[in-house]
Amino acid sequence: DPQNLQQLKGESLKTAMHAILMGKTAAFADIADVEGVGAFVKKMALQGKKSLVATILDRIGDGLKNNDARIREAAANMMARIDAQFEDLAELMEERLAMSQKLSQWITRETAISDAYEKVTDQMKKLSQTLIGKDRAEAAGHILEAYHQIYTGNLEKDEAIRSLSANLLNRLATDDILDLMLKDPPADGSGKKKEDIYSLVLLGTTTVEMLLDRLHDSHNRSERKRIVQVISKTGNPAVAPLVERIQQDGPWFYIRNLVLLLGRLGTPDHLKLLEQMLAHEDFRVQREAVFAIQNVGEQGVDEIFLRNIFEVDEETQILMISVLGLLKSQPAVPVLIEILESRKLGKTKKTKSGIMIKTCEALGRIKHSAAEPVLEKMASSKGFLFILALDPEVRAAAKKALAAVKKK
Repeated sequence: DPQNLQQLKGESLKTAMHAILMGKTAAFADIADVEGVGAFVKKMALQGKKSLVATILDRIGDGLKNNDARIREAAANMMARIDAQFEDLAELMEERLAMSQKLSQWITRETAISDAYEKVTDQMKKLSQTLIGKDRAEAAGHILEAYHQIYTGNLEKDEAIRSLSANLLNRLATDDILDLMLKDPPADGSGKKKEDIYSLVLLGTTTVEMLLDRLHDSHNRSERKRIVQVISKTGNPAVAPLVERIQQDGPWFYIRNLVLLLGRLGTPDHLKLLEQMLAHEDFRVQREAVFAIQNVGEQGVDEIFLRNIFEVDEETQILMISVLGLLKSQPAVPVLIEILESRKLGKTKKTKSGIMIKTCEALGRIKHSAAEPVLEKMASSKGFLFILALDPEVRAAAKKALAAVKKK
């Protein structure tokens, strides 16, 4: 547009803008340091000449994909300087996002660090901070994804670039930013976008310890739930910190969440540690340990339960009995029979009935003939001095289990 070019001050700036608009990428290395390019593009944007601005950004974007590293670096330098001109103007956010898409792709393609790479990274950090501060974390997803891919080694880069990526993610994961991303959903019911959780996951690989500290200190149930979601999706990098934290003391709800997470992310190598949690003083931690052991255990789960079944809280014992039935554990049969014949079963009549019902159900699933005698006695009202005191539901469970055993 000749009229706009006439507004340019200085022959070098005119030459630079002409080269950009005409798509002369070969000249980019010579015009990258020309003063005023960013200011001119900003002026055009504020005058509402969005089509011209889009053309300029597209032409510079073409330079980001050039085979010549000098041209790519020059293009990145120009775009970063334009972004710096735009950063204080909320009305130009969409243009900044368009540039960040191009620059994020460039970041993932480059294999060596440069002044332009560092400048672009600084601008991407500032843009991400702005977006998160405006509750638009999802809009920064492509930036976080690019640096996350580099940091985790999914994209092969040299140590300097990986270090720069780690630094960006760490700089973004401040307490203030985590506060914004973990805050309760809006009162209007619109809720937090699921992309916020994804953005936290991208930061989480470098901030697991920070998130675990928050999990320990938080008294907000919904916040703890979101932290658990993030760490669950973070994957293997979270396992070592989880193991270390479980071995330390903390509130029951904190330890329970750690056990839950290890149950999702752990391996059979962690069964010994999880078994120790069956001895925790709070039955809610014990119950979570039962689920975790079931999740990570490949073999020997029933052996762990049978070693601990008489040591755990009654609520946990009921859950273990149910799991043993679902596993159709043959080694559990003698122990389950012992439970039914015990005279010291349950602290209350209701608890006693609950244990007996679940035990009958488990024996019915396992279908071992050794259980027939005890089930027949419970079902027939004979053979037990306390049989008349049995809950009708217990007797019904025994009859049903007996039928299942005989039918096998």
